[in-house]
Amino acid sequence: MRRIVVTLMVCALMLVGYTATASAHSKARCFKGCVRGDVRFVPDTPSPTGLWTDSFAVGRASCLGRIVMTSRHPTPAADQIAGGKMTLVTAHGDRIWIEYTGSAPYPVVGVPSTIVVDLDFTIVGGTGCFTHASGGGDMTAHVAFPGELNPGPWCADWTWHGSISY
Repeated sequence: MRRIVVTLMVCALMLVGYTATASAHSKARCFKGCVRGDVRFVPDTPSPTGLWTDSFAVGRASCLGRIVMTSRHPTPAADQIAGGKMTLVTAHGDRIWIEYTGSAPYPVVGVPSTIVVDLDFTIVGGTGCFTHASGGGDMTAHVAFPGELNPGPWCADWTWHGSISY
């Protein structure tokens, strides 16, 4: 009987060690995605300009399939974007949380154009199988500026190129 108990304890310790090792070394995967949606500018006093940039889009991403993206950052008065927070929701309901910073040229009023927004993103966790997700890379947004400053919506496309571990 004692031999069986000792054998079971050794097996349990080996299993715990194997599980910890497997989860501690999650594999980095290529992360690419593309979504299409819109951008709106929402009045909110905590932002330095009194506006927040809110975005909503749908599309696909590698490793995730169909996703819904929401994001928010203080609307900048110049070309630097900071404090961006983004959530990607998978078809299964799991979430990936992203933080981003970057830059975009300030649009010229009276001239319709496409604003190219260059961003760096960092994956900072999530829910479900993405609870300990990490990674990051480059994100680009192409925003259709109508030529006048208004609350929107403005059409936009986002793409990601980077890596994700989970």
